[in-house]
Amino acid sequence: MQTIAHSNVFEMLAADLDMSEGALRGRLALQGASEFVKYLRYHNISIFSHNMPMASELRDMGGNILINKDVPVEKYIESLLERYVVNPAFMTTSFSVQVSDEVLELYRLRVDGRIGRALEKVKNSGGKFKAFHEYVDGKTKVGKSLEGFLAKVMDNAKGTAVMLKMVRNIDSHMDMFSNSVYTTFLGLIISSMHLNRLSNLTDKEYFIHNMTFTTFMQYSGIFSGYAMEDSDAALKSHQSAQIAADLCRDPQVYRAILNRYCYKDENGIPVFNIQENAENPFMRILMTVNLFVDIVKKNKYTTGSIEIHKIMYELAYAGYADIDSVKLLGRLFLPAMKQQLLEYAFKLRQACPQKPLVWGITGDMMPVRLICDKECAYSGLHKTFIPERQSIVTDEGDFGVGNAAGIYYPCEFLTDKMRIYYNNLQKKD
Repeated sequence: MQTIAHSNVFEMLAADLDMSEGALRGRLALQGASEFVKYLRYHNISIFSHNMPMASELRDMGGNILINKDVPVEKYIESLLERYVVNPAFMTTSFSVQVSDEVLELYRLRVDGRIGRALEKVKNSGGKFKAFHEYVDGKTKVGKSLEGFLAKVMDNAKGTAVMLKMVRNIDSHMDMFSNSVYTTFLGLIISSMHLNRLSNLTDKEYFIHNMTFTTFMQYSGIFSGYAMEDSDAALKSHQSAQIAADLCRDPQVYRAILNRYCYKDENGIPVFNIQENAENPFMRILMTVNLFVDIVKKNKYTTGSIEIHKIMYELAYAGYADIDSVKLLGRLFLPAMKQQLLEYAFKLRQACPQKPLVWGITGDMMPVRLICDKECAYSGLHKTFIPERQSIVTDEGDFGVGNAAGIYYPCEFLTDKMRIYYNNLQKKD
């Protein structure tokens, strides 16, 4: 027998039924304790089909014992529920129950089922990530990786209890769950691309598991009910990081989740201009894919738009995203030649003291050029007028990157280098 902790009796009952705690409370108020218990027996929930003795005393908030330790839960369940009927505001302490391996397996199956149904909802919602889901299902094994991650997290009672708490709130946080899905799949694909150089299989499996934990569990504090979606960012990340500390115990995963909202420190220094953060692989991937997903969802860009990848390069060179992860995102979503040209354009830009803009254009085989607001000996005749600063909508903050308003001149020197590089790529193609 192992032990599972519950915050209240409705959380325990919700582990067996595909209903929220609120729905269970509502049904109890409508039916009364006796009829509600008949409903529970009809659905053959675990406390009736298996021996589940209390692993701790259950008390009311005044300290009075309601059910003693080692007493089966079912013995006093009706009298306990009657208290909620008489007083809907009635509360108890948290408690623990002893469960068999068979019950734990039933709980795991229910968690897998709820996550599976929620995943299908995300996939069927279409939108900008529809093609990405088709790619994930058809050409990758990340779905299997997620299944393996869930199995490993739930190989003990503590992990199973956490996942039970999380899945009960998926339906009320579907937008947040979809973010978790997108970032997890992106994180897994980018990790796999990055890890192709590793020969040690154990190292790869360890990295993939911890990367999945970082992305999939980044909102675990909210899903588990320890923080609200509109809570302070520090509280949300702290509660999720505590779950990471209990279940994962990798200090880099803990730090990545703890700081997932911190794209600047208290002095305004960008996150990846701080060495400790730049050396944390889970933090680099997490915060980069979070930005990518957020910008795609809230702006006009699609995943395959060169503009979104141009923005990601801007963010990376400003210290708000990881440049290696940005390059891998480009290789995932852009045609090979476009990605190579974009990567080369930013390499040229970084080498120039004036830091010209990498400017997307249409009607030309070469999709980007370099333009500059400083007129010099290399300036071309054609001018580009940008009427206002580019606005990027993101929940993660305003990073002050992008195109400033003004008149820009084409840099003939750097654009010629781009054209030579482009022609060489065409010959190789």
